[in-house]
Amino acid sequence: MIHSYQASVIFLAIYMVFGFAAQLFCNIFGFLYPAYASLKALETPNKEDDTKWLTYWVVFAFFSLIEYFSDLILSWFPFYWLAKCLFHLWCFIPIENNGSRVIYNHIIRPRFLKHSGDVDNLLGELADSGMVMTSPLLSSPLLSFPLLPSPYMPEWGNKHLLHSGECHRI
Repeated sequence: MIHSYQASVIFLAIYMVFGFAAQLFCNIFGFLYPAYASLKALETPNKEDDTKWLTYWVVFAFFSLIEYFSDLILSWFPFYWLAKCLFHLWCFIPIENNGSRVIYNHIIRPRFLKHSGDVDNLLGELADSGMVMTSPLLSSPLLSFPLLPSPYMPEWGNKHLLHSGECHRI
């Protein structure tokens, strides 16, 4: 005799292979419970549950990026969405070495540690070049001075007037 739990699992597995909107269901499955558990973890004083869910989201983002490029090919395989749901389950199942910890510790973390200095340097250079390109815009008189009285900065109140599209000090 099949119990309702077993019947539900069998139905869900068949649906993930042949059902309409299996991709949507799979993505909801990989997002909804982990998002809820992450919010719950943020509200506890325990740091370990925060680390657990942050690790899950790093792995989730990593595979979402990979999947973006391979989804067109992989989605044609009949068991793809079922396998992806099982993958999500493996990544967030509450065991000591779940999928997200294994993938993070063996794939993502070593590469992150090896290349984080280079990435930090590149981001610093991009930020510096962005500041060079935007500094003329940020130093514009129209952006530097408030044109209307501000209740938050009353000392700036009526010291500036807009006349002919230009900002003048009084």
